[in-house]
Amino acid sequence: LTPVAQQQFAEKLAGEANFAGWSLQLQLQALQQLVASGSETLLLLFLLGAAGLLLIASTNILNLFLSRLMLLQKQLAIRAALGARRFQLGQLLFTEALLLMLLSALVGLLLAQAGFTGLNLWFSEFFPRSNELGLSAFSVLSAALLALVLAGLISALSLRTVRYHQLSLA
Repeated sequence: LTPVAQQQFAEKLAGEANFAGWSLQLQLQALQQLVASGSETLLLLFLLGAAGLLLIASTNILNLFLSRLMLLQKQLAIRAALGARRFQLGQLLFTEALLLMLLSALVGLLLAQAGFTGLNLWFSEFFPRSNELGLSAFSVLSAALLALVLAGLISALSLRTVRYHQLSLA
């Protein structure tokens, strides 16, 4: 690639006296090497920190959801006594958890977009190519999928704590 580029460079600037004796040399680097540039450990720590923060937030939400579930025991008992099956109670719990998770994901995505906008407005002169940062369809779909998975996990754990037989007898 370098000889071809050198030849084109020489042909286009052949009559220019200022560029006499100049040469062109191309060096290719992997994008991963250019982005990471020796800070792989730091990037891994950031990723682990984000995963830990997600785990802590999910655990707190699960704890709050389970404590709310204890307050709903009377409502669940009435539904079970009226003939609601365990699956229908699970659907109710899943719907509530999914609504909570989707709203949480929406707030998180809005905060991320606000952060990207602020970064573009105030720090674009310090960070080159900061205008390329933003939410993509992959980010939104990943957040929705993660919300769906967490809602399923929360509703499954909540349904395990509900004793259906005791509720239907209550």
